[in-house]
Amino acid sequence: MNGHEISSSFWNEEGLIPPVKDPIGRDRSPYRMPLSDFVEEFGASRLRRDLLSDLLDLRAALHEARLVKGFQWINGSFAEHVEVRRNRAPDDIDVVTFYHIPDNYDGQQALHDAHPSLFEAQWGSSGSIHSYFQHLNSVAPGRLVRIGTVSGRIQERKLGKVSSRWIWLRMKM
Repeated sequence: MNGHEISSSFWNEEGLIPPVKDPIGRDRSPYRMPLSDFVEEFGASRLRRDLLSDLLDLRAALHEARLVKGFQWINGSFAEHVEVRRNRAPDDIDVVTFYHIPDNYDGQQALHDAHPSLFEAQWGSSGSIHSYFQHLNSVAPGRLVRIGTVSGRIQERKLGKVSSRWIWLRMKM
């Protein structure tokens, strides 16, 4: 595999998505990106497109359940240039879905009961989508973002390493 042919304008020279692209501007993580741009930017190989296909299956299931108001953060080895960093293809996409429970469900339990397979921790033909969910009906989205960002930085410091683990792409659903 010649990973050097795969490129993204998001990766820095270390093959990571930097937390800040413009120190004095607003171009910083989490980056907002339409799904079509995300697919085009990160789907440069057959293996990456296979992972994206599984992600699109998850998004189709979300739409089927009428979970269309919210956003997703994307990460995992997919968000790194692992073809160069680790000399291998990406093997997963981590997805955190922040969603509002639609009015046609009487709370979160009713939604889970109606779509139990939707909330599985692993999705896709090989379990390559690691999926996490957080409803937004009772918590302000900004508060969740701040908590997630701070806990990610603390965890990164404990591990003593720099990675893109806590750098997320933000996509509207």
